[in-house]
Amino acid sequence: MSQEVKSLNFAAEANYTIRLCKEIVAYHYPDKMPLGSFELVASNKVRSDEETLAEVFNGSAYACEKEVAEDPCFDWVPRKEQIFDEHKLMQLSIWKKEWDADAKCFEPVDLGCADAPSPRTLRARPAAA
Repeated sequence: MSQEVKSLNFAAEANYTIRLCKEIVAYHYPDKMPLGSFELVASNKVRSDEETLAEVFNGSAYACEKEVAEDPCFDWVPRKEQIFDEHKLMQLSIWKKEWDADAKCFEPVDLGCADAPSPRTLRARPAAA
């Protein structure tokens, strides 16, 4: 997630779209976060520009690739998203896209786990002695 911006708090209504929230971020950070250079993430998903905050924060379960345990003593349950409330803090994460110099565009955000590190990650690691 992006460390380039500090928390940005703003009053919002249930009918605000993700696109509007992106425009607010871009307005406050025009040099660091121009439109198209980041995505907003909630419930472990990149959110669509058309979704409203009421659709994002709807109380549904998420982050559950685990099977429910057969052991009755194991009480793991899937996390549930908050339900939108204008009097509570709702949180969206900013995921900065990386610039692809060859294609001259931002790379799409992939929240999945990769089998092998990307070439950029390999270059960043120190060589093993």
